[in-house]
Amino acid sequence: MATVESTRSHTALTGFVTDRATGRPLGGAEVEVIAGPPAFRTRLGIRERQHGAAWNGMATRLDRTTSAADGHFHLRDLPPGNYTLRAALPALGSRYGAMRVKLVVGADGSAGTGVSLSLPPTLVRGRVLGRGDEPVALAEVRLRGSGEKTFTDRDGRFVLAGVETGERTVEVSARGYPAARQTVRLPQPGWERTLEFRLAGDTP
Repeated sequence: MATVESTRSHTALTGFVTDRATGRPLGGAEVEVIAGPPAFRTRLGIRERQHGAAWNGMATRLDRTTSAADGHFHLRDLPPGNYTLRAALPALGSRYGAMRVKLVVGADGSAGTGVSLSLPPTLVRGRVLGRGDEPVALAEVRLRGSGEKTFTDRDGRFVLAGVETGERTVEVSARGYPAARQTVRLPQPGWERTLEFRLAGDTP
């Protein structure tokens, strides 16, 4: 959730970037103003001329910043008006999609609505069922060819969040059942796929 607060002669926008699936904070996310009022664009042009050639390489500027380890970020010196923010986590490749959010900064430093910068992870979720369609708890679910794994909960459900895109093979192993696998395609960052495994028979 982002908040807007007045600081002397300018306004600061503060908030947090989180994982949409788990709610955990995401550090290293890039938060950028991609649209703002004319006064903001004028101020941005002045800053760009001041910094010259170094401007494009600056990680923290009037129009962009990076979230801290706890997901916190802030943007300062925002004139009143309509803004569009974009958040992304390119350092983690295709494990997260980007998101955009619009907000209004009032003359008194207030925001019209609350802002949640929650990045959609690329993920596979699903359920593992056994004999009689009973849920299988504590089944190991892993992505073939990588170290990413998790275990099913008491209802047989699992989530593998923040995985790379592409064609991925999901393998399931549980005591008393033969191993099973399914292949799923995740074409773009932030996509989600749901699988169901129905295990049957005894381990050979």
